[in-house]
Amino acid sequence: MPDEEVLRKVEAIVRRTRGLVVAGFSVADVDRMNTFYTVAKRTDRQLVLTAKQAFMVHELRSSGHVEALALSVDPIARNVMQRPPRSTFIVIFELFFVFSIRSLREPLHRTGPLSNPWLILAVIASFLLHFMVIYVPVFQVPFRTTPLGIDEWLRILLFSVLLIVAFEAWKVLRRRFGSRPTHNRGDVG
Repeated sequence: MPDEEVLRKVEAIVRRTRGLVVAGFSVADVDRMNTFYTVAKRTDRQLVLTAKQAFMVHELRSSGHVEALALSVDPIARNVMQRPPRSTFIVIFELFFVFSIRSLREPLHRTGPLSNPWLILAVIASFLLHFMVIYVPVFQVPFRTTPLGIDEWLRILLFSVLLIVAFEAWKVLRRRFGSRPTHNRGDVG
């Protein structure tokens, strides 16, 4: 599908959607990242990047790739550090989502969330590192973090689980009604 058509379709979906729009694509897919950046600008929304995507933008910008420049010089929204813990939500959601995305066909209970011990170890290590950035004072200053309260953690966990349940329901419905994905990249891990 040509990039302009993808841009039109994504913009149409975002305009119809109220609230948060979550999109998953490869960290290295700079074209798709720019598509969502453009759509965010056109629809007066903010684009939130994962740490990996932000690192990719930084690396591309450092190596002179012009397409990353628009993302890297976007002005920072005012009071961004006083807003709810969006980055922690993204991290926790991704840590849960990795178990669900292992198969695009099979529901989580069939793929066995505990069947890959290396994945479990990686998720635990990632969570502990993120936890340290939030709660260990020596990391709070450079990362500009503040400790989260129990109510914030409960909201993060609730929304993360709800999104995973929605994705799992989508897989079951797609499987039950015979819908096929537009492209098949297979299952991973």
